[in-house]
Amino acid sequence: MPNRVAPHLDLDYLKSHFWPRVAVGEPNECWPWSQSIGSHGYGQAWDGITVRLAHRCAWELTHGRIPGGLTIDHICRTRRCCNPAHLRLLTNLDNATDNGQSRRTHCPKGHPYSGDNLYVDPKGHRRCRACAADGRVRHGTPNAAKTHCPKGHPYEGNNLYTTPSGHRRCRTCNRERGRKK
Repeated sequence: MPNRVAPHLDLDYLKSHFWPRVAVGEPNECWPWSQSIGSHGYGQAWDGITVRLAHRCAWELTHGRIPGGLTIDHICRTRRCCNPAHLRLLTNLDNATDNGQSRRTHCPKGHPYSGDNLYVDPKGHRRCRACAADGRVRHGTPNAAKTHCPKGHPYEGNNLYTTPSGHRRCRTCNRERGRKK
């Protein structure tokens, strides 16, 4: 993976402009970025060339370049924090598994992530079966389970035909549409 730091980074500019924009406190406290915050919640710093994430600038000013394939994690879980003591290097995979999601025992609506209520999607994300079922109810019954057309005619016997693409159609509605023309 390529190094995400621009090779022409002006560290002198960054040193003179970065730390005055950080509310530096005690060594064990969070040091929040006091300037621009992106919609993602992370501080955004101008490095003399481009806008970069403030916590990454804090790391590079303190420890040097971020090696390729690694990312910076906030141990304190405060996205605005620029305290180097609250930052650590992790692989993207380790960062994703340590982001708090894996420790959650319940979905946002309070259903447990356990037993028959838990399923893991193809991307490895844990999902709640109860919430998925609620979504299906809210958005209606799947078409394959419907026994009648929208106008109430039954999908059965001579009233049902299937299109070449596999969709079910109501013959009564089709005749009524033909008469209106």
